[in-house]
Amino acid sequence: MYKILIGLFLSVLCLQAKCQMQFDEGSFSEVLAKAKQEKRMVFMDCYTSWCGPCKMMTEEVFPQKEAGDFFNAHFVNVKFDMEKGEGPALAKRYGIRAFPTFLILRPDGSVYHKLLGSGEADAFLRRVQEGMVEENSTGYLDRLYEEGNRDKAFLSRYIQSLLSIYEENKAKEVSAVLLGLLDESEKVDSSYWFIFESPALTKKGTDHFKYLVDHREEFIRSLGKTKVDNKLYAVYYNQLSYILKGYDKKSTIEDVVNMKNEIKSFKLEKRKELSACIDITEAYLKKDVKGLYSRCKKGFKLFH
Repeated sequence: MYKILIGLFLSVLCLQAKCQMQFDEGSFSEVLAKAKQEKRMVFMDCYTSWCGPCKMMTEEVFPQKEAGDFFNAHFVNVKFDMEKGEGPALAKRYGIRAFPTFLILRPDGSVYHKLLGSGEADAFLRRVQEGMVEENSTGYLDRLYEEGNRDKAFLSRYIQSLLSIYEENKAKEVSAVLLGLLDESEKVDSSYWFIFESPALTKKGTDHFKYLVDHREEFIRSLGKTKVDNKLYAVYYNQLSYILKGYDKKSTIEDVVNMKNEIKSFKLEKRKELSACIDITEAYLKKDVKGLYSRCKKGFKLFH
């Protein structure tokens, strides 16, 4: 009886182990060879040791039965730390800039689909399953664009897909192509506002931002003053915060003064708050400690 119970217990443990996702521990080339031999694609978890959402996926999602049943049946699963071993080379090869990133690769190593971000098991499985439909996959959209598809609806969809996986440079390229196909009335239409609303595509110094400023009145007539003002406020606020946080080391006091003059003509709904940010940034660049303190004190009253 004792041996039977032990045997049953070990059998249960074995079944549980098979329920969770099984990750191959081979090299990248070995994983691709295995995928080719088994006629499956590769699911690759691109993570780092310090990434909280990466740990959540490893500890809470991948051990679940639903995940194991699906991924073990469809993929050769593998995990690579993007900062160790083969990781840095793979990160460069596949343009991995945010974590966690998940790649679905063909056996030849080409990208079939790319996903970013963690999520609960059910939602994550849906995202992967949707991506497995070829028409939804990032690789399919890439191919259509490279083959010359310039349909406006397709380009809109492609840009939003690129933004969702942080492919900002490609998104900038495609958005410029799309805007080049639109007439002036279409550019200010709500259908394409997502280009101008995007922080990645439309920020200070870009052609998109210049177009937004130059055609501000047309955008307001089409979309309303609040929406346009909020976008302009966000652009200037972000630029000022980059200076204060030390990310922007090129901007000068003259640049900040020019911003102040630009903003005056807009009469933004939040112009007082933005003016306070400009004053604080100006004092910061001047290294005026006393002025910085007084302007911060005054500015805090506007934001609270």
